[in-house]
Amino acid sequence: MTKSKNKGHRSRVPQKNRSSNPVVPMEDIEDKEPEVRAKHPKVTDRQHELVATLLHDGRTVASACEQIDADRTWASKTLNKQHVIDYANDLAKCVLGVHSIRALAKMGNLLNSKSDHVALEAARDLMDRAGLGNDGSAGAPPLTINISL
Repeated sequence: MTKSKNKGHRSRVPQKNRSSNPVVPMEDIEDKEPEVRAKHPKVTDRQHELVATLLHDGRTVASACEQIDADRTWASKTLNKQHVIDYANDLAKCVLGVHSIRALAKMGNLLNSKSDHVALEAARDLMDRAGLGNDGSAGAPPLTINISL
């Protein structure tokens, strides 16, 4: 177990349960945990462990329960609690926000790709994200189908 940077919180996700190919590196989750936990005082260490495992590996709830040795019924009830939902959303936004900057930079680099197809797809994606892409409304009028029985 590793100790978080402040407030004495300890990450309860054991080193052996960390994925070698994570969706989100556990180090990133641990770095942001104290900041997010400060906004969510009702979240217990066990609830954090469940949320962190799901975010880290992108596992199913059943698989996460096996990983952290938790009851699936408890996990399902826990994940339906509003304070846990809010915590999970805030933690994901905080952690993934850093990665979204890197992803955007990568898309920008793809604009200079030697492959015209790759550069075109990167341009389309960036234009769509900026709200300047094709929303499907250009060209033909909308299609309306009425079925009467």
